[in-house]
Amino acid sequence: MAADDYSIIGEVKSRDTRKFSKEEVVAFERKFLEVKKLENIDRAVGFIFSRSGFTKDAEEYCRKKGIACSEDERWLESGK
Repeated sequence: MAADDYSIIGEVKSRDTRKFSKEEVVAFERKFLEVKKLENIDRAVGFIFSRSGFTKDAEEYCRKKGIACSEDERWLESGK
């Protein structure tokens, strides 16, 4: 990797019934940090896609921690 490269570490939830909660964001953050450590990644961006959206607390926590989040399904399109 070049010195100015970033890795993207993400999680995708396709469930239709429940919004992604703050507790789930905190759990993702733990996994994100563990992957960075295990893979020896210095610069990474965390990203969560949740088809059902996010609770208000989850969105606020993502903003505070710099974790990108989206419920826009266009993110999943292959770009064909």
